[in-house]
Amino acid sequence: MELLETLSSPLSVQHTYEDDARDELCLQLAESVSDLGACDFSRETVAGDAKWLVSVKRL
Repeated sequence: MELLETLSSPLSVQHTYEDDARDELCLQLAESVSDLGACDFSRETVAGDAKWLVSVKRL
């Protein structure tokens, strides 16, 4: 759960729908990567004008 809390915006005081959606997507990604047997997963992706680096590591 610490990983999900780390991914939440530190600037946001209010909990929003976007926070819930981000937490759910992070959980689904972590479960999917775990189901594949991977301990380390990284991918760079572009969404709109933003470039994202997605990194999942099993601790």
